Amino acid sequence: MPQTANVLLKQILEYIDFEGDKEAFANDFLQTVEKQAILDLIESLPKAKQDELKQILSQNLQKSEGVSAVLKGYFPEQQITKALENAAKNGVSEYIQAILPTLNEEQKTKLTELAKNLQTPNQTTTP
Repeated sequence: MPQTANVLLKQILEYIDFEGDKEAFANDFLQTVEKQAILDLIESLPKAKQDELKQILSQNLQKSEGVSAVLKGYFPEQQITKALENAAKNGVSEYIQAILPTLNEEQKTKLTELAKNLQTPNQTTTP
């Protein structure tokens, strides 16, 4: 996951007054997102290819670039990126839905503004 995802997640934690170790939480959360993206990619394959890929991945888990290299042999970079983006969006959405009842109005407002800013790309209009 890109560094910006880590920064964004820590910003969310700051807005909700998260009292634990923000860095550790963000790292764990992003690792979970990566695992979900890999699972989603594997599940998109036919059963025989799923089994093959799982076998190869299990042999490459300890290598620093092993998993990434293996995935690139099965999926285009764009598909891997899309899977990561979807897993991140779903993970953040589920997390916010889970904590929403515990947030005060100020925290909800901050998160709403952050969400609006994320959905509004920097656009330049031409006449």
